[in-house]
Amino acid sequence: MSFDKKMKLIIRGYKTISGLVPGYLTCIAIRGIALAIFPFINIYMSARIVTGLMQGYQFQQILNFVIIMIVLDVAIGLILAIMQRINNIHSAKFSQLSLEPLNEKIRETDYGYIEHQNTHLMVQRIKMRQNMSGLGLPRLIWEFENIISNFFKVVFSITLITTAFISTNTIYAGAWEFLFEPWFSLVIIGVIIVNVVLEMLRVSANQKKTNSATEKFMQSNRVGNYYLNNLVFDYQAGKDLKLYSLKKLVFTEINDVLNDLYDNLMARVFMINAKYESLGKIASIIFTGIVYAYIAIKALFGSFPIGNIIQYIGALGQFGGGINKFMSSISVLMENTDSLGRYFEFIDLPDKKSKVSTQAIPAEVNVIEFENVSFKYPGSEDYALKNFSLKINKGTHLAIVGMNGSGKTTMVKLLCRLYDPTEGEIKLNNINIKDFGYENYLEMFSVVFQDFKLFSFPLDQNIASSDHADSGLVKESLAKAGFDIDSHKMDLSTAIYKDFEESGIEVSGGEAQKIAIARALYKNSPIVVLDEPTAALDPIAESEIYSKFNKVMNNKTAIYISHRLSSCRFCDIIAVFHKGELIEYDTHENLLNNTNSKYYEMWNAQAQHYN
Repeated sequence: MSFDKKMKLIIRGYKTISGLVPGYLTCIAIRGIALAIFPFINIYMSARIVTGLMQGYQFQQILNFVIIMIVLDVAIGLILAIMQRINNIHSAKFSQLSLEPLNEKIRETDYGYIEHQNTHLMVQRIKMRQNMSGLGLPRLIWEFENIISNFFKVVFSITLITTAFISTNTIYAGAWEFLFEPWFSLVIIGVIIVNVVLEMLRVSANQKKTNSATEKFMQSNRVGNYYLNNLVFDYQAGKDLKLYSLKKLVFTEINDVLNDLYDNLMARVFMINAKYESLGKIASIIFTGIVYAYIAIKALFGSFPIGNIIQYIGALGQFGGGINKFMSSISVLMENTDSLGRYFEFIDLPDKKSKVSTQAIPAEVNVIEFENVSFKYPGSEDYALKNFSLKINKGTHLAIVGMNGSGKTTMVKLLCRLYDPTEGEIKLNNINIKDFGYENYLEMFSVVFQDFKLFSFPLDQNIASSDHADSGLVKESLAKAGFDIDSHKMDLSTAIYKDFEESGIEVSGGEAQKIAIARALYKNSPIVVLDEPTAALDPIAESEIYSKFNKVMNNKTAIYISHRLSSCRFCDIIAVFHKGELIEYDTHENLLNNTNSKYYEMWNAQAQHYN
């Protein structure tokens, strides 16, 4: 990655942080400058006091130096305390919001991206890098104060130490006379520059090898996170853990992961750090020894007052630490650009679906038509749906049946534009659905998928999908879905599940399905789809819900998907899917009268169980 591209990523990262928590970087910068100034107050004023004592200054002059030093120390201390207080608040906000751009992208981007395995891996890798090493936006925060503070330390150090290089001797130095020549000052400056370059190379190499070692253990960390989040911390997994005595197995697996991470990873990282830290210490000792000797010899031959030795030695110490930490932070930022690049690569994923309406949403949906639609899931060579054509008129109640993997749910995903067809087109009122604004188009559908999700929110918010719910309509929707609030001893404000509220209610699979259906009824869209949401119910309960649901549909277009054919017999028309193709399309009676039909075969295979 080029230096220019790295700098653009770093700048964009800091702009993102400023957008998430305004004022955070300004606060850090003020604190960083104050931290840089603090030691130089004592260094400079101590030098003045010592010089005053050696040269016989009056007591009042020396006392003034002491008072100025104390006042400045107190002022800087107050600034640091205030900035730290504000920093703590900003830091807490940032810890909550650091992944928000990523999460926002997940919420807003095309469903096809989100469901794809590569996207899952991309997001997991970004989150793991952040959680394991703070790579990405957090690392920018961690290094920002170091960069500001140490940059100003270097500037202040150079300001205080400059006179040591240009001062001349007052006593003949004999063999050491060359130390006072201008060219030798350039040699010392060259030594400093070489030390800076070597430090930059050392830190960069250390960071690269540490990141490389950490990267190899990403898979182990991902497995460990799965066990912790989905088995240990998820109380809903407790039943299976106990019934199948999985506690020992899970404990063993977690131990293996932790041993792999800490015994191998930490040992390797420790060895890498120890090696490069040792090299840094050796270089620092050599560099410091050379410059200290230079200053001491010049002082011996009267180049500057004795108090200046304190100033130069103190400034030199600050310079050495400042330049090392500054270059270290710069190298860390440069290495961090790989993680920033991954982060912004995901943020920049294009949205293929138009968010802006080029066609007004019609007041009524008169007809939906699939025209020679074929579809392959991303990364697959096989068609999930092949040469599919179907017309659904307004008010039609359509049942879709077929074996697992026959393309039923795929057809619904295409209709709702969660995916776009690989070939062919889907039309609504003879207009390609791609021409409608995506968000507006979705408002036309109330869908309950078989893998629906309820949230740990109050019941009415789950139904209304909003914190402003029409309580009367919520109750009406629940009643139509067959969910009796009174029998569950709950009201509309009762939370579902116990993640946020101890008083939350744990609902069964069947009860959850009824709540999901009530959510679809509350939305009151012109097109309603039930994609096997009642699979956890017994056949009689499912048939009753579907029958009740069908009665309240009135003139809405309704699509029902179920493995149980008896639940769909009330529909106007039945579509039979097989291996991604529509093979039969007729009424329940006509399909049963055809003893060679797939529907007849499936019906009779199930009928024996119901008899």
